[in-house]
Order: sequence, then structure tokens, then C-alpha cells
Amino acid sequence: SRKDTTVISRAMSDDYVDLVALRECFPNIFECFETMSAWSILSALEATQMDENKAIRNIKAKQKVAKDLGVDIEEAERNERRTCIEKRDTVVQREMKKMQEARVKEEAGRRERLTAGELSVEIGLQESPYISPEADREKLSQKVVIDLANPSAIPEEEALRLTSLGDAYNSPPEDFCPPGDAPVDADRPARASRSTESNPPTNGGAAVDAVGANTQTVPVATHELPLRQLHDFFLHDENGQACRLEVLDERRGCKIFATGFIGANWNALDEQDDCDSGSNYSYYVKSLGPFNSFCVSGYSSQDAVVFPRPAIFLTTEKAEYELCSPTDDYVPYFAPMIEKMELCMRLVRSMERSPNQSKEELLGSIAVAGGSTLHFGEEHVAAHSKFVFEQLISFDKGASESDMRVTQHSALRELFAQSGFSAPAALKRKTASKLVDVSKIRASATKIAWVGEGKADEGLMYYNSIELDGKVVDVGEPAFLQPFVMSSKSDELQLVVLEALWAEAGGHGRIMCRARRLWRPAETFGGMTIQGAFKPGLLLPDTKVIEFNVTELKERAMVGGINVPMDKDNALHVSEWRYSDRWASYTVDSSVIRKRSSSKTDSAANQHDELNLLELYSGSGGLSFSEKATPVGSTRIKARWACEWCKEEAETYQLNHPGCMVFHLDCEVFLQICTKWAAMVSNKSNKSKKSKSDRSANAFKGDKFDHVSAVRGKDHVLEYLCQSGSKKPVWTNADEVPDELVANFVQANRAILPLPENVDAIMGGPPCQGVSGFNLYRHSDPLGDNKNKQTMHFTQMCLLQQPRYVIMENVVGILMFADSLVIKKSMEAFIQGGFQVRIGVCVSGTFGLPQNRARTILYAARHGEVMPEYPAPTHQLPPVPISMMTTWMKEHLLNIPDAAAAAHLQPPLTLRDAFGDLPSIKVLLDTPTHMLAYQ
Repeated sequence: SRKDTTVISRAMSDDYVDLVALRECFPNIFECFETMSAWSILSALEATQMDENKAIRNIKAKQKVAKDLGVDIEEAERNERRTCIEKRDTVVQREMKKMQEARVKEEAGRRERLTAGELSVEIGLQESPYISPEADREKLSQKVVIDLANPSAIPEEEALRLTSLGDAYNSPPEDFCPPGDAPVDADRPARASRSTESNPPTNGGAAVDAVGANTQTVPVATHELPLRQLHDFFLHDENGQACRLEVLDERRGCKIFATGFIGANWNALDEQDDCDSGSNYSYYVKSLGPFNSFCVSGYSSQDAVVFPRPAIFLTTEKAEYELCSPTDDYVPYFAPMIEKMELCMRLVRSMERSPNQSKEELLGSIAVAGGSTLHFGEEHVAAHSKFVFEQLISFDKGASESDMRVTQHSALRELFAQSGFSAPAALKRKTASKLVDVSKIRASATKIAWVGEGKADEGLMYYNSIELDGKVVDVGEPAFLQPFVMSSKSDELQLVVLEALWAEAGGHGRIMCRARRLWRPAETFGGMTIQGAFKPGLLLPDTKVIEFNVTELKERAMVGGINVPMDKDNALHVSEWRYSDRWASYTVDSSVIRKRSSSKTDSAANQHDELNLLELYSGSGGLSFSEKATPVGSTRIKARWACEWCKEEAETYQLNHPGCMVFHLDCEVFLQICTKWAAMVSNKSNKSKKSKSDRSANAFKGDKFDHVSAVRGKDHVLEYLCQSGSKKPVWTNADEVPDELVANFVQANRAILPLPENVDAIMGGPPCQGVSGFNLYRHSDPLGDNKNKQTMHFTQMCLLQQPRYVIMENVVGILMFADSLVIKKSMEAFIQGGFQVRIGVCVSGTFGLPQNRARTILYAARHGEVMPEYPAPTHQLPPVPISMMTTWMKEHLLNIPDAAAAAHLQPPLTLRDAFGDLPSIKVLLDTPTHMLAYQ
């Protein structure tokens, strides 16, 4: 009567046993066996169908048998229990596994039958709540359908044509490959920033559609495709039902479409003067696509200038689209993606700022961010871990050799591990051997002996030769330095040239040596690109010296064509050129600087207080205003000639420099003119014979004019002021003026023309649009872009004029685009022409300007001149990140003060500092003359 079946079943369920309830039902058995394990009591009750008296007798009988046999009762009970549990668990697990597999198969089939829109609704119901108020859980679970029968939509091709901004879109390029035939170029960057892709490609470049194994989308790296912006967009499936981008990650082969307004890509423009009037509008299109992958750019802090927040790109066969602003109905569907991208961006930028931070520090740094109301915690990282993990893995796959891999750092790896993900193994990089702390370099030589007699000097004993393991090394000869990174390849050993050998403590202490690193041209900043500027086998000594223990030398390196162990094809020669990775400088040792040519020496002697300046791409005179600055020593810069393409800027330049000869011409045309003038003043040109056709042509032209008295460049045309007899002088196109008259004019006015004998310095800032990071569809051939060719035209003008000094300015993108190919080609040409050259990056804010603009500055100096140094900053660095530079470039090329120096500099300026003291508008308007004197 006490054994209530219901109570017993509740007390002994499959998941737990309630001992208190059992004790109430069976008090006698628990009182008799207080020391027995609960398992033994329960087993006895089950074996006797819950009969308490039988269970007691059963237990006592077992105890007696065990005692008679000398068996450990508890051990026997444990073994019995273990056997029963294993049998039961095996059966249960097998059945549960079958049921689970059936449920998963049924669920996968059900989800596969869902449309993209239905799948999107289901994802919205299953995911964790979002922080963004726009990501309304209720709205995400509703079915929203767009009307695809709108008659106002126009075809995609027509919208692209109407919104073109200089790309003159009519049809896809001739070399455009349709889907399925798109070439894969793994080395070509997708765009100016490191990007991530959904549905990561498995064939090296194109995202593969899982439905059709042979179907491919257009690769994301599409330089040929025009870029447009998509406003008021609505992403949907083929039935018009709204769906989120996440469905592309959830199910391979899923395809979505976009409906919205196509607009011009204003963010990518550098010049907007020639835009069509229709490009100010956007045009409605429907069902763009289908899309089966998306691309995100802007996670890295290097992209902060271009992408303050991450941007999403979708690609069709005809164009690439940046998603800008969704419709009101689609905002709840797009807000979750914005939130997750914001989380990825904070993680990446925090790791870039402090790679070695702990997990707690990382979580603290991503919690809040300026300009955002989203507050992230560890729970949000866990909730979105799958998306974040896949995005950061894709982000690291797009990293260059010098970029940081964020997933390789312990803080992120620990976060991923908590969510059940394991970060990929560290990628192996080829590390170039470089000079390190000499105390850590493995000593190679074991047997050391001096050769010859030493010379004492201030407690040290100096020698000219030393024997290392049976090989003699002399001062002034190259030797191998054992690098810190061990390698069996002899060509990876560092090469040094010895400058001194000595022993401390009067010849009985440590044996030391002083040496310079010898750089192979391919090891320098220019690498293989600039190697052709030097003779084969040439070695460039470093500008700085190092001191280390002589045991760190490995062996003698024979040069001069005798037993060259490093380069068997060419003899090695130590050059008078020197290299420094600080500013990537290629200079000449001051001890071997040659004298300048006599012509320029005489010119400099006559005008020692001025440098005659030729400014190319002058604009309104940004660089040449340095002539107003304090002179260096007794030397000033005087703007004598300028060339500018824009008429208004050329006129402004002329107004500010009244004595300057300003040519309103294309710089390439101006280069051809200067080349012609230079040939006319050379002896070879004057003595050269003219062909019969030239003489007849000049005779025909000569009938019109007697002589030339002036020259000008106006409206992109070169004109000479020609006179015939007593007639009034007439400005005439240069093509109509005989060469003989031009040659006579040049000879008579050679002191005022831009000729090699007159030009002391050249400055200029060639166009940057071809390399700028704001240009998301730069030319696939860096040297084929007409704007990038201007950099080479600038270089060719310098080689023609042979000035003493050159300054070229450009954006930082010239260092990042195409492995710095454009500027490296310019440097190569300078070196081949006998110029020393160096590059650095200066930040305007550190020189007293209320901005943080970073610019690449190239210095060049003739072989016989001393290379100028970059000016030291005068102000602290503004609290704005310097983007678009690799770690190596920031360390070696960036001209900013270190922490110790910055403490003594002036604070950075703001706009208030710049013009906060100007009179108010009200005061100006109240003044009768509308003018105020201002000092």
C-alpha cells in the first residue's frame, strides 16, 4: 500500500534518481543499509520489482556470498554497475544517433525546399537578438514582397550608360570573360583594400555555385567592370520576397536579386570636371543579378580613409555595385549585416593597433567605438562567431606578404576556441635575412689567429688581417656574416665589408670588427624592379656601420672574378653607391662625390643665391611657394618656368609669379619641346646635316617670317611670336614656324629658356588618380594608365634637364599599388641616369597644418651633390591613424617624431587654431566698405 507506483516512477526516471522520495517509499531498506551505495539499493529494488523485504534478503544474501568468497563488495558492485551502464548506453546512443540523423536529413530537405525569402525568415527566427533597434525580430520574421511589375524600371545597361563618370560605359570590355570562362589571377588584388568574400572560392579566384559544378560567378577582382552605387535597394529572391545576405552563407547555390536605384560612384572620383549632366541622377532598375556571393571591404584601419565603415559589394556580368542605402522596408533585413560587419571591423582594427593584447583587453577595446551606438560584449562575439570567424579567415587570405594575419594572434584564437572553432595554422612566410642584435647571432668561426703585426691606439690593438678557421680575411674585403636565421643556402648569407679589426685590452681581450652590410640590389626596396639600374654583381654598402665579435664572421667572400661562392655567373664588385633602408635611399658616398659639370658650376657661381626652378604639374603653385620660405644658407628657390594643363590654374600661377614663364601645355608635349630646344643648343645638333626634304620644307615656311622674338604655351598650343619685315608680330602655331628660325631664337635666348644649362631644380606632383586608394577600378596595367605615365614623363624631364635637385610629391597609394611598381620604375630611371634617390612619407599635421594628410615625397640629387635630408617635424602627430601603409613602410619611410622627440614638440593644430581669430561674418556685413584690414 505504501509503494505508490506514480511516486516511484517519478523518483526513478531515465535522467535522475530522487533518493529522498525513495527513502520515503522504502524506509526499512535505507535504515538497514546506511553504508551501502545508492546504486546497490536501487539495483536490488529493481531486481525484486520494488518489494522491499525481498530486496533486503537479496542484498544480505549477496553480502554473505561475497564475504565467504573474500570478494570486495563495493568493487563488485562498481563492476556490475559499469557493465549495466555500458550496455544500456550503447543501445541508447545507437538509437539516438539514428533519430538524430533522420531529423537532420529531414531538416536539411525541408530547408532545401524553402525559397531564399522563406529561408531568410527562418534565419531571423533562429538567430540571437541583435543590438541594433532597426533589426526588429518581429519584422525579420515577417514576409515582405516587392512589386516586380513596376513599369518605370530601365535595363541595367542603360542605367550604367547614364551614370558613367568618365568610364564611357557602352558595353562590357572586349577582353571581358563571361561567367564560366573568367580567368583566375591570384596575384591581382581585388581592390585597394583587403576584402573578404562570402562562399569562399575553392578554385583560386571565383566563387563556385554548388548547384552547378561548372557554373562560376564573375570574380570579385574585376578591374574592367565599372563601379556604381546602389541606393534605396531591396534584396529579394526570384519571387520578390525580401531576403537577407546571410542566406548566401547558409546555403550554397542560393541566389538573390537586387532592385533599386543605380547611381554614379562619386566616392571613386578624383576629378569631376568632365561629368555628364545625367550622371547627377540615379535610375531605377529591378532584378539585378542573380548574386550568389558578396564581398566586404573596409575592415582594416589602412582602409579607414576610403571606408570609415565596411562596405558591401555585389557583382554582375556588367558592373560592380556598392550597397549604399536600403529602402525603409528592407532596413530590418540589412541592419543585422551592418551590426556583424561592425563587430568584425572593431576586432580587426583593435588587433592591428595592439597585436599582443590579451582576450580581456580585446573585448574591452571593441565594446565601444566613436560614432557608433553599438556596445559589444563577449556574448555578442559568441552569438555571431560563425560569421565573424569566416570573415576574418577570408580577410587573412587576402593579406599580402607584409600584412598582419589577425587570426594568428592568441586573443582571437582564444575567442574562437570558446565558440568551438579552431583558427587556421600559421602560414609560413619567407623571411629575408637581416641584421639583428649581434649578441644573438650564432658564432661560426672557432679557430682565430692574427695575421701580421698590430698597431696600438688608445688601448686597442688594430690589425689588417685575421685568419678564421684557416681562411684569411683582410680589412677592406667582403666576408660572409652568419645570419640569425639559419640556412644552408649560401646566397641567403649576409655579406659585409670589413672596415676595421681590433682586439680589446691591449690585444688580449675580445676580438671585434667594424663592417657595413653589402646589399644586393634585389634585397633593397626596389627589389628585382630596380636591379637593372646596376651592373651585374654590384654590391651596395649600407650607409651605417655595425660592430660585432669577429667570431660571427663565417668565411671570406672572394670578389673581383676570383672564386665567387655567392654568384657563380657574375663577379661581385663593391660599388660607390650606398643603400639605406631608412628612406629607401640610394646615394653615393660623400668621399667619392665627383665635381659637377663646368657649365652648371659656372651658372651656380654666377647665381649662388638662387636655384632656378622648373615646376611641372604646377597647379596654382603649391610646391613653388617654398620660394617664399627662409633660405637654406644663402640659397633661395626662384620659380623660373612652370607647366600646367589647367588654364585657370596656369593663370593663377602666373599672377603669383610675375617673372615666371608659364606654359599652358600638356607635360608630355612640353617634354618634347624641351628635348627639341636642348638638341638645338648642342654642338652636335648645330653641325648635323639636314635632309633635302627638311630644307625644302623650311624654305617653304621661311617665306612667311623673318625671325622669332618670343614663345608661349597657351590653350595647349605652343606659339612663337613671329615677324616678317615691317609687319606687326603675330603669334603663330609652332608647327608653322621653320626650325631654323626656332634654332636662332633658342640660341639668342638660351639664358631664359628651360635648358639643361639653366635648370637647377625641378619640382612637381604628377597626377595621383592612377594609384590613389580612392580609385576602386584602377587600370590592370599600372604602367599602361595614362595618368601613371605622367610620373615617367616627369622623370624623363629630370633626366633631360639634369637638375641638381628634384622633389616629386604623390599620394601614399603610389607605394601600395602594384607593389610600388610606378615609383620603383621612376627610381630605376633616376639611378640609371646617375641620380641619387630616396623616398619618404611626410605628414602635413607634423609641420603645423590642421590636417593629417600623408604624402610620398621623392628626393633626387645629381651624382655630384649631397642628398638633402627630410625636415624634422615641428608638431606632434595628430590623433588620426596613418592608413594605407605596410608595417615596413611605417617603420622605415614614415617621417614622424618618436615618443621622446614628440614630447618637446608643439601640439597638433586644429581648424580653430588656423582661422578661429578671423572677424565674424556679422562684423564684415556691418562694415560699410565690406572690407576689413587684417594682420
